[in-house]
Amino acid sequence: NGITEINGLKVIKTVDYIIGIDGLPKSDMLWYKLEDGTIFIIRPSGTEPKIKLYINESLLLIDTQHL
Repeated sequence: NGITEINGLKVIKTVDYIIGIDGLPKSDMLWYKLEDGTIFIIRPSGTEPKIKLYINESLLLIDTQHL
């Protein structure tokens, strides 16, 4: 059981790096990909008592002058 939706968008892929992925060392990090392509990465700070959140969002820009 994990997160299935963020802000109304379905989570289509979840990766828990605590098991070590693709030869990378184990890490206390969660990676979520949403149905619109947005990626959320959540991990604890290594030096402070806080959680870090990274958001990667891609936008498709359309040149309407050449449609």
